Amino acid sequence: MARWHALSCGAPRVEVGGDSVPSCQACGNSAHQLLRDLTEHPSSPAPSPPPDEPPGKLNLSWPSTVTYTRTKSHRCGFESGETESLACFKLSEGTCRRDDSSSRRQTPHAHDRALGTDEFRLIRLVAKENEPPEDVIHLLLETYSDREFPEYEAVSYTWGGEDGDATLRHPVYVGEYWDILPQTRNCCAMLRYLRPSRGERVVWVDAICINQKDSKERGEQVAKMGRIYSQCFQVVIWLGDDLAFKPSKVFATRHSFHELESLEILMPTIKGSTTPLNRLTIQKLLERRYFSRAWVLQELILAARVIIPIGDMVFSVDPLMTEHLNQLTGYTWSWEQTRAPWFQHATRGLLLPKSMFELLRLAWESRSSDVRDKFYAVWGPYTLKPNGIQIQPDYSISLQHLATGFFAHSIINEGASQLLLKASGAYAEVGIPSWMPNCKDPVTWEKLFGNEGEETPSWDQMERIVSISQDSKKDAYFRFTTSPPTEADAPKTIGRRLWYQDATVDADSGAMTLNLTKLFTIGGFKRANGDKGLTWYQFTCMKADLYLGSILLASRSKLDTTVEVEDEVYLFDNNTTEPIYLVLRPTGNQLEFKLIAACPYCVCTFPNNEFFHSSGDHRQGPKVGTIPITDLQQSLYTDLMHLHNCLEQTTANGFIRDDLIPGMQPTSQLKELFPLVLGLVNDAFRDKFKSWGTFGGAYLNVVRPYCRWAEISNGRITVSLGKEFQNLQSSRYGDVMQGQGWWKRTPGQFKPEEGVVSYHLEDIKQRLFRPSPDYPWVIEFLLGLQGSDVGDRIMDPPKEEDHFRKASFGGRHRVFEGLQLDGRTFPVRIV
Repeated sequence: MARWHALSCGAPRVEVGGDSVPSCQACGNSAHQLLRDLTEHPSSPAPSPPPDEPPGKLNLSWPSTVTYTRTKSHRCGFESGETESLACFKLSEGTCRRDDSSSRRQTPHAHDRALGTDEFRLIRLVAKENEPPEDVIHLLLETYSDREFPEYEAVSYTWGGEDGDATLRHPVYVGEYWDILPQTRNCCAMLRYLRPSRGERVVWVDAICINQKDSKERGEQVAKMGRIYSQCFQVVIWLGDDLAFKPSKVFATRHSFHELESLEILMPTIKGSTTPLNRLTIQKLLERRYFSRAWVLQELILAARVIIPIGDMVFSVDPLMTEHLNQLTGYTWSWEQTRAPWFQHATRGLLLPKSMFELLRLAWESRSSDVRDKFYAVWGPYTLKPNGIQIQPDYSISLQHLATGFFAHSIINEGASQLLLKASGAYAEVGIPSWMPNCKDPVTWEKLFGNEGEETPSWDQMERIVSISQDSKKDAYFRFTTSPPTEADAPKTIGRRLWYQDATVDADSGAMTLNLTKLFTIGGFKRANGDKGLTWYQFTCMKADLYLGSILLASRSKLDTTVEVEDEVYLFDNNTTEPIYLVLRPTGNQLEFKLIAACPYCVCTFPNNEFFHSSGDHRQGPKVGTIPITDLQQSLYTDLMHLHNCLEQTTANGFIRDDLIPGMQPTSQLKELFPLVLGLVNDAFRDKFKSWGTFGGAYLNVVRPYCRWAEISNGRITVSLGKEFQNLQSSRYGDVMQGQGWWKRTPGQFKPEEGVVSYHLEDIKQRLFRPSPDYPWVIEFLLGLQGSDVGDRIMDPPKEEDHFRKASFGGRHRVFEGLQLDGRTFPVRIV
């Protein structure tokens, strides 16, 4: 933007001569020199993206939907325990990022000041009237609040036009000073077409209404373009002056878009007559350069009304366009056969894809001079969805910064685990996190978003390869699924350890921290089996020698050459799609790993499924059986919750017999009797935890509240029930008072009315449990319990830290015990 007046000029009087050059009658200056410079030194439409940051100094901050942290000494925060939140980093963004304050202070004259976050500009085009010559374009720029503005039209076009010429060498004059704002030839042609023959016209044009040299304003305005196009009166598609011209009459003839298939379009010749345009069909129209532009998706889909000038006519697009086309007798093509299949959604206000990744794939084949625009162009439709997340484009960041933020947002906030299947992994270049695709390689982009992208084979295809490779029909195969196969296997709530909870990205290195579920540590490689595409690689587990089980991982990578012994395998569960499996290599820092490979499928296999027949499990068979992920994702927390739920039952329904405690009522809670179980386990397994005591001591503590006194002598428990228990003769304890059944009356030194009875302590142990599904689980849980701290608080509710401690194998599928699968879910940092 340039002002050509004298600095002292305070009241300009501009006139345009026959040479189409304006001059000021007040100060005597003209625009000749600036126009000459513009012709000799044209500029590009927008600044180039900044260079990528060096490794370890990424200075990440975008988007705001990702929590960025900075760990002291650039080491893993889990080791030092010191992680610094980036709240302070974001508040002081100006000191961390490229300083564009000068552009905010020294705005060009036409853009008289930087826009506020709640403002936008509009162009006011006034009828030419007596302003010769016709090729001179003059307009007014006006600033409005997002909530208060006049009715306006928005223009959708390509800066470079059909020939791709995006150089800024043609003058547009702005405001009372006629400041020069260079634009492309196509933009100027569009403004001449839009200029009304009488009155005025209010329009929004991105190249003029946004100060393209102010990266902050540019990002803020691009973020609201979805709103700008959805709230305008109508969107005008400008396809170029080779296709549209002003009608000789005052108003253009109007048609519905589907009528283009049957109308003859006339174009003017140099001599002023008209000639028929080569047959123009909708399919041929959609081949024009405009329809491959990145931004047109949001501009046309979010618009309430769209018009397209073609020839001296105007064609209108509405939501019923496809239905109208279906009624035409000559309509034989489908939208998918065109270069812009998305155009069928124009004016419908909604894009079908649900995620940012899906939207980007839809837009990837579009053209853009700045690759970052391919990302930013989908923000509008995304943020206008119900409950859409507001993400503001930032043109001050590099492509590497944008890509890292985009993938982090997609993985953390949308659970796009499939992106990890495209990660660099073991082949990551220096400075690129192993969980990221190689964003510096154009081929990688095409594989991710283009038509050449590699699709993951379906499970049915991969299962056939497993079936072919079976050595024995007795082999057992199992895989984890998101949904349980039967209602009896309904998932358990793992609400505190979802992948995105407390997920972060390191602002300097790009390391990502997610909650992942550990499966096993690799013990060795056995063999590979597969064909084109994915191959099954078979590995042994470090702690699974007892049952000779192994794991099959499907991958495009050559796992036999990249995976090493003691690499660890983790499961990423996004609660929606099938899980993926990450092979991670410890870096030496606590809970820090490098991603080696990501695999879409994992199968647990055993050479003889008689092991599973004996367990009573009926999910085995010729095909691969399924196990719900929630069966795997257990922890000490869930075990303790299960235990305490069992103990909340009344003694009448619980797994411990309450009639061994004379006087205890069936409405008592089972937790009163649980110390007996702890003492029993402690006696049998040599003082597993000292705080549990002995069975005899526990029995005395439990029975004493219900009798006058109790003692143990010579292996017998003796209890005095007293006179107050005479009424028990008519109850379920009648046999006790009569000295019959299990208990025996003690004659001799005790008076009959004292009701003294005795019983062998070992016999009580044998009769302690009722048949119940809870009984074997509780015993197996207690036997496998590790850590005296847990033993000491076994009667207390679980703690938060118990989420990250390993569960027992009790009551779970025998695959877990056979392979010694871990199952803990905890934060893992991937560098």
